[in-house]
Amino acid sequence: IDYLGIRTGEARIVVGQAEGPVWPVIARARTDGLASIVDIREHWVSYWDSSKRLPRGSDLKAIEIGDRHDDSARFDRETGTATIRIVRKGSKSENTYPLDPEAQDFASAVLWLRTHPISEGGVYEIPVFTTKGTFVLQASVVGREVVETRAGSFDCWKVQVRTAFEGNFASKRDT
Repeated sequence: IDYLGIRTGEARIVVGQAEGPVWPVIARARTDGLASIVDIREHWVSYWDSSKRLPRGSDLKAIEIGDRHDDSARFDRETGTATIRIVRKGSKSENTYPLDPEAQDFASAVLWLRTHPISEGGVYEIPVFTTKGTFVLQASVVGREVVETRAGSFDCWKVQVRTAFEGNFASKRDT
C-alpha cells in the first residue's frame, strides 16, 4: 500500500479452505515502510456462506497503536440481528444490533461483487454492516483494463468503490 508514492503498508486478502458451503475470506494488513512507526496489525476472517452469498460472521484480532483487541460478529439471519463481542484490555462487551437481511461485511461485499455478473457502466449497491451501523457501498464499473502481474496479463474490470466508513477508516476519496 502506497500513499502519495510512499510505502505505508502491506495487505493481503485470500480465500481459505472451504468447510462445506462456508468460505473463510482472510484479510491481513499491517503498517510498513515509513508508516511502521505506527504499529497497526490486523488479521480478519469473514465466514462467507457460498450457498446464500451472505456472511455468517467474522473474527478480528488486531493491534492498533498499542490497543490490542479481539472482536467477533455473528449474524442471525432468522432474527435479523448481529451480535458483536469485543475483548479489550481484559474487559468484554457484547451488543446486539439490527441486521439488514441482505447485509454483507466488507470482505463479503468484495466477494459478492467478484461473483456477481457485472457490466460496463453498471452501478451496484450493497448494504454493508459495521458496528457503527449499516451503510450502502456503491460500486461503479468504469471500464476495462489489462493488469500486468508476475503471473501474466489479465483482462479486468475497473471498479470504483464508494464506502461510508466512519472513524479510523473514513475516506474522503473513492477506492
